[in-house]
Amino acid sequence: MPGWPDGVPGVVVLPDGRRLRAASLRAPRIGVPDPQRQLRLASRDPGPADWPVRWVRWPDFRAPADTADALDALRE
Repeated sequence: MPGWPDGVPGVVVLPDGRRLRAASLRAPRIGVPDPQRQLRLASRDPGPADWPVRWVRWPDFRAPADTADALDALRE
């Protein structure tokens, strides 16, 4: 899948030029393609998805449960 085009709301351009877009798991995915991969920051395991997922235990309003794991996931 090519990167997100210019002008798409919610797209963040990283320093290396890669583009990513955050999306709610609860919101309808109308007109949004399935992700190539997904990083989920959540206090509980969100369960399976139809694409590759990396889960980092990160409770709301707190630091991640495992800082090294969170940093590794963000670098990935």
